[in-house]
Amino acid sequence: MRLLHRRTVRLALIAALALSSAACERNAATSLLVPTGIRPRPPVGEGAIVGQIVYDPTQAPDLVSPPYPVTAVELWLGTELLRTDTLDASTRAFEFRGLGPGEYFVAASANYFFRASLPPVRVVSGEVDVGDLRLAIDAADNPSAVHVLYDETTPPRTILPGNVRDTTGLMRATSPGLWTFPQPFSRPPTLAAGVHRMRFILNRSRVNPVNWTAARTDTIDVPAAFEDAARVEGLGTDFWVRVAAPTRFAITLDMRRRTFSMEPLP
Repeated sequence: MRLLHRRTVRLALIAALALSSAACERNAATSLLVPTGIRPRPPVGEGAIVGQIVYDPTQAPDLVSPPYPVTAVELWLGTELLRTDTLDASTRAFEFRGLGPGEYFVAASANYFFRASLPPVRVVSGEVDVGDLRLAIDAADNPSAVHVLYDETTPPRTILPGNVRDTTGLMRATSPGLWTFPQPFSRPPTLAAGVHRMRFILNRSRVNPVNWTAARTDTIDVPAAFEDAARVEGLGTDFWVRVAAPTRFAITLDMRRRTFSMEPLP
């Protein structure tokens, strides 16, 4: 009886150890597939999407040639943003290459234009030319009035920030976001040789004016075309131009391209 009892106990211990070992293996970290929430990237393939941006030909007919508005072009796969390319002022063409099979979406946005997107683009292999992606101009973003303020005399006078300069010119909107000076049939004053202080102002608030100014901080030699500009708020937003000889200027502020130009008048 004692021998039988010992054998029974031994078999029970062996069975318990086997069950314990199996449970440990099931609970081992290496045996679990833990979801991370990270989707695998789409496979790299030989597919491509190409096209070009068209900027509202009815309200911005001049934007058929460079410089163009800086434009962000996005590539989506479902709800996942795969890539964003920024087109500089030299091109309207976009391309996305190395795409695997799938259904993609392309969207674009630019300053003073509504964001727009294309219908789904099916890529199997090879290049898909989607043609034109048209951006409509956002006319509601256009200010009601823009003035150019500048010192007619030189050297510039010491004037408190926010005060009107020697000359204040009301600019004309030739199309949404494109402002020119002088007005038709008006004659702007001659700028003397030397350095002049300028700014473009959207409202005349002394507390929180909204202005456009040069993007660069050094003095700009004029005549000049398509100088980078920036929209700013607050005081102290003047920029400086250097005139070599007494000149009358035509002045353009292009809020779509984010540039300004000063060209001599006859």
